Amino acid sequence: QKDYKLLIDYAEERLSEKRKYSNESDIRMLLGEAYYQKDQYSKALPHFQTYVDKKGTSDKQIVYRLGDCYFQGKEYEKAEEYLKLVASSEDEMGQTASYYLGHIYLKMDNKQFALSALEKASEFDYVKEIQEQALFDVGKLYYQSKNFDRSVQALKTLNEKYPSHFFKKEVRQLLSESYLNTNNYEEAIAYIDGIKNQTTSIQKIYQEVTYRRAIELYNKRKFKSALGYFEKSVRQGAEHEQKKLEKELLIQAYFWKGELNSILRNWTEAQRDYVKVFALTKGINSPYRLKTRYGIGYVYFNNKEYDKAKTHFVIYTQNLEKAKNKQDYGNALLRVGDCYFFEKNYPKALEAYDKSISHNKQNAAYAYLKKAEVLGFLQKLDEANKTYDVVIKQYANSPYRSEATYKKAVLSLENSLFQDAVKNFTYFLINEPASSYVIESYLRRGIAYQNLKDYNMALADFDKVLKDYCRDTLANQALSASRNVLVSANRLSEYDARLNKYFECNPNDPSRVDKSYELALALYRNQKYGEAIQAFDKITKDFPKNTYQKEITNYTANAYYLNKDYDNALIYFKEVEKEGASRKYQKALGKMSKIYFAKEDYSNAKIYNLKLLPLATSQRQQAR
Repeated sequence: QKDYKLLIDYAEERLSEKRKYSNESDIRMLLGEAYYQKDQYSKALPHFQTYVDKKGTSDKQIVYRLGDCYFQGKEYEKAEEYLKLVASSEDEMGQTASYYLGHIYLKMDNKQFALSALEKASEFDYVKEIQEQALFDVGKLYYQSKNFDRSVQALKTLNEKYPSHFFKKEVRQLLSESYLNTNNYEEAIAYIDGIKNQTTSIQKIYQEVTYRRAIELYNKRKFKSALGYFEKSVRQGAEHEQKKLEKELLIQAYFWKGELNSILRNWTEAQRDYVKVFALTKGINSPYRLKTRYGIGYVYFNNKEYDKAKTHFVIYTQNLEKAKNKQDYGNALLRVGDCYFFEKNYPKALEAYDKSISHNKQNAAYAYLKKAEVLGFLQKLDEANKTYDVVIKQYANSPYRSEATYKKAVLSLENSLFQDAVKNFTYFLINEPASSYVIESYLRRGIAYQNLKDYNMALADFDKVLKDYCRDTLANQALSASRNVLVSANRLSEYDARLNKYFECNPNDPSRVDKSYELALALYRNQKYGEAIQAFDKITKDFPKNTYQKEITNYTANAYYLNKDYDNALIYFKEVEKEGASRKYQKALGKMSKIYFAKEDYSNAKIYNLKLLPLATSQRQQAR
């Protein structure tokens, strides 16, 4: 072990003598080194300075020590002068000099130079304690200068190289806030999720960073993923509700969560979120309270709770009536009108639609459309037609033009104005060939023709639906409508071909038995007994387990009877007899008695008359 005290005593004694030593500079260097090693920097300093003044700055180690002595003595400008002479060397001494230089510049409030020096010190691991401290200092300085990406980089390196470092608590805070400000929300969330014992401050950052990530995903239309982050934000924020800043963020998170749930049609959850906004904004002036009126109004509207929806939309419109920024005022007015419409409060609905038209006439097609519908319900047909014409002519490029054209035609039909209905549906079909209402228009025009007894034109429209749109659900209605026309035109025999074509197109339609039975029954009622018998027999053959079989047996028996084919009538009436007591049974007995009497088979006629006797007696007794 070096005996620095002995060296100091010896050197001080030599230098106190008045004689000159040729190696005085070396003696001073050794004396300075002895004081330096004993941390007596103020005593070491003059000896190192004398040595450097005599010998120059070629000995980097002595220059470093001189700079260090000035640093320890807080003479920062002198320290800078010497330390920067050695800071460029890529060794332990250069690393340490750079570190001290960094702190000197901080003392001088020169953060840019400080960063440069500390970054240099952080690049080397000759002295690990210095690298550790330098990385922390660099990360903190970048944070303070709002260069958050570089701050994250330095602090991540610190965590990776020195996982047990001394600055854990402060680094967690700095790194969390830096992540938040880099917009790298995903990495920020992952980092904070990995912190076991989170401080209140970090929890607040987590509330904000999950909220920002949710908004980011919302703007990218990744709604389900965004919803998960809003849920994380509100869970975290609920713990800090009493704090003003966090409460405002919590209000916003609940609001946007409600908006998202509405988009995803999760109406119950959306309502719960909006109600939470109302609770949090009670008694305070928050713009989200009014926005929530609009949001929850739509929730109730989509749930068909029109009275509740109307309450919120009315309050929303009242608050914005005189505001410069109208936000969704126009749409809210339309929903007020719609709520009154669904409640059948037509005068109030008209008032709301007129108000919407006055507010924004350029985009008033929907309001005019609904106004026309209301006028139709109020039986103001001329006004309704004129209002439909406003949409059709003045808003020709509107998506509501097609609907207005169609509903104008429907209004004529519903009010038995069949000539007008034909004209209006024809206009619609010519001008709106791509509309979703085309099939309905053919069907309804056919009904108008039917009412005008123009059966050929009616059938042409129904057949158009059956041919070109046979797989549409409305083809079923067209088939039934064509049957009704054929009945009226006494051409029911033409129906079977249409029925077959329909089921060729719809082989899996379970209503085939029903439609076949309806056809047979229609033939029977139109006194086409031979054709009816064939139709009933076909059902029995094709569908032996059909649910109409008892009725089919009875109608077949009566068809043969009315066609005077008594032998076959008896066969079927006897099947009816087997079914037991009923009105059909009683009538079957009576008709079989008549048949046997007509055939002069008095024995069987008597048998069936005797079977009828107790039934007739019972009916007379019941009548008494």
